[in-house]
Amino acid sequence: MIASYGDSPVPGSSYVTLLVIMMIVAVAMPIIMRWVLKLHGTPMAILAVVFALVLILQGFLLHTAFSMQYTIEGGSLHLRGGRLFSYSVPLADIQSVTRMPFIKRVLGHGLRNRGMANRFQNGVKLDCKGLDVYVSPSDVDGFIKAVETAKASR
Repeated sequence: MIASYGDSPVPGSSYVTLLVIMMIVAVAMPIIMRWVLKLHGTPMAILAVVFALVLILQGFLLHTAFSMQYTIEGGSLHLRGGRLFSYSVPLADIQSVTRMPFIKRVLGHGLRNRGMANRFQNGVKLDCKGLDVYVSPSDVDGFIKAVETAKASR
């Protein structure tokens, strides 16, 4: 089946900058801690492992930001970010679609929200039954129109 809508949005520069800064901090902190606090042995090894895990996580998030995809197909909106994040929203569950000047949940899951966005600004909030989903399509108006058209055709 051919998708009625497809988008691979480019990540926002402020989001990418934040991730890169966090990666630099994850590399620099063990070096600084060893130099300032004179850590050696087990405490230093634990600290290095923790910051290595943070660095790996930030790398996955950076990959996710550059591989974000949104498609409307088969009665659902499919959201995919790299190999880690994938979520589908049945069009019937979408109660409203709202333009958001600031996206408060970029990636991840909260109690009542889920983020599948790769920038902080100019996004969309999908109000789904009991869950808000935040996305950041390339063309916000085109995305909103595509979702509303797909919902109306069901």
